[in-house]
Amino acid sequence: MKKKIKVLVVIEQSSISYKYYENILIAFKTYPNFEIDVFNLIKAEAVNEHLNKFCSRVFSFPNDKPYKNQLSNVKKIIAASNPDIIHAHEVIPAFYSAIGLLTMGRKVKFIFHRHHSYYRNWATRIMEKVAFLSCSLAISVSKTTQEEAFSEHPFSKKKITQLYNGITLDDSNLALPFDINQFKNKFKIVLLSRLRTGKGHLIAIEAMELVRQIIPNSVMFFAGEGDYRKQIESEIKEKNMQEFIIMLGDIVNIKALLNEIDISILPSESEAFNLSILETFASNKLSIASNLPSIKECITDGITGILVEPKNANALAEQIIYYIKNEKERIQIAANGKKLYDQEFTTAVMVNKIVKIYDELLNC
Repeated sequence: MKKKIKVLVVIEQSSISYKYYENILIAFKTYPNFEIDVFNLIKAEAVNEHLNKFCSRVFSFPNDKPYKNQLSNVKKIIAASNPDIIHAHEVIPAFYSAIGLLTMGRKVKFIFHRHHSYYRNWATRIMEKVAFLSCSLAISVSKTTQEEAFSEHPFSKKKITQLYNGITLDDSNLALPFDINQFKNKFKIVLLSRLRTGKGHLIAIEAMELVRQIIPNSVMFFAGEGDYRKQIESEIKEKNMQEFIIMLGDIVNIKALLNEIDISILPSESEAFNLSILETFASNKLSIASNLPSIKECITDGITGILVEPKNANALAEQIIYYIKNEKERIQIAANGKKLYDQEFTTAVMVNKIVKIYDELLNC
């Protein structure tokens, strides 16, 4: 591509700690023929101000209720950006993009980037159908979710492609929001995930009880926020584990945390394609995760990470204990994961593939 290409990236992001889109915007700066605008449905001033450092402009809905009576604002924002391509991440941004374009009668190349295969409610299921039918191209973030999309949206099968997410960790020396030195002589385990059902926090708590029976100088961190916090805190308190399972909330500098831990776990019940595994790979640490189809696309058991059956606290505890005791194996598997990350899962690798997708769309 030689001419200037305008892209409107449509997202819904409420936390500045989530670096995925920031990393994409930074990577695009190496492609001078692209001009990127961002449309964040959520009016999160701190997030929007931060993202504005990495793109041309950031748009948002004019009030704090982004899901009601906003069609006219969608149309105004699309018109103001005047994009060649709209790249919408997730269901609700894709739905608003689709409806905006349809009511405007605009023929703009429109990409629906589907990161998750779960649905919030019946309304978002309908929104997804609209997005699939309206888009020029649908991106699934794993082969597993691509197969699901083929089955769920057969009329859109020809325009569903697959592209793995990539991540880049912040290498700065930002201080952690707590004193890690107080855990200096502890074996440290972390679960990086939003606090919501299905992410395995209760299984992790149960496993930690078992781990501490064998490795009493171990501690576990939960890094992330979400609407499941009260239930998790209640379970930790009920088991009297407050001293050994630490709730950290959102962590802005994931690399600083991962540099200090020994093992990262992800006992999820379902995943589309998990970024925390890639963050663990990038930090040269061992990942122990659920044996799910999408996770097996990046973890080869015993080679790049360790797989355990979902909802099985005993199996999770056994693997944590084994790799605490077997440091050489832990280090070797972590090194394999780091090599795989460098080859396949950096933001630069992902954005290079996105640029090729843009090129194909605009020249087809």
